[in-house]
Amino acid sequence: MAITHGGKTNKRPEPSINMTPLVDVVLVLLIIFMVVTPLMTRQVTVRVVGNGAAAAATPPSNEKPPQVVISAEGNVKVNHVDTDLPGLERAVRSALTIGNTKLVQLQANDHAPYEQVVRVLDVIRAAGARDIAMVTSPS
Repeated sequence: MAITHGGKTNKRPEPSINMTPLVDVVLVLLIIFMVVTPLMTRQVTVRVVGNGAAAAATPPSNEKPPQVVISAEGNVKVNHVDTDLPGLERAVRSALTIGNTKLVQLQANDHAPYEQVVRVLDVIRAAGARDIAMVTSPS
């Protein structure tokens, strides 16, 4: 039973937005993003050595780990010898077998191309390095 006020009655339907489909779509998108987001992360394990453990983490003095340096232009050196990416793997692999260590020191210039640094990291890993020490200069 409807209450009417005197006068003309308006027979046109009033427009209204049905919110149920909108809420359903938003919830489905939310669930999709919640499931996919953890899969998109790439994990890199970093172990920070404190002052007391620094001596234990360094190799003996007669076994110096190979040092890879990336210049600002993206040039790569292994133990002060220029090399390219294909030669980098051979040089690191031979340095690891000679030194009998699985640690490689990597020093990249602050202005080195990020893409080049990632490529060098991948090549060092492929060469058999178990640990990569990032050499930094004090700021």
